[in-house]
Amino acid sequence: MTFSGGEPLLHSEFIIEVCKLLKNDNIHIAIDTSGVGLGNYREILSYVDLVLLDIKHTTPEEYRNITGLEMKEVEHFIDVCNEMNKKIWIRQVIVPGIMDNYEYMDSLVDYLQHIHNVERVDFLPFHRLGREKYIKLGISYPYEDKQDMDKEKCNHLYNYFKERYFK
Repeated sequence: MTFSGGEPLLHSEFIIEVCKLLKNDNIHIAIDTSGVGLGNYREILSYVDLVLLDIKHTTPEEYRNITGLEMKEVEHFIDVCNEMNKKIWIRQVIVPGIMDNYEYMDSLVDYLQHIHNVERVDFLPFHRLGREKYIKLGISYPYEDKQDMDKEKCNHLYNYFKERYFK
């Protein structure tokens, strides 16, 4: 079972209750999260077998620009994952003009050094498929000026990243 979202950590009480039931039947539990929620991370993670962690950005300033939040909560979540020795798969959306450069790749390599038990890193090319949902909800689409990420360039950047991170 994988909890995803929106952000599942914003529904901690529900997640905990469902996880208890799932664990009674020995069901593998993953959570797909950006690492920002309402707390109760230790209790939630006590039931979770795998964390799929979405990295929004590696620097506090750009993280704030992208999310409107401070990095302290995601850093707290990462600390709890590290303390509990949780298996982690990193998911990094590559947004053109923001993460599609070697400087960001190098910063990602550095940033991931403090996250333990990273088993896998996936790059997800940015796409505009969610744009229509924003429009229907009357919400300003934050990436109106962005085009879909070129998949070949994304693969090239992943190879650059991989040579530095998995050495």
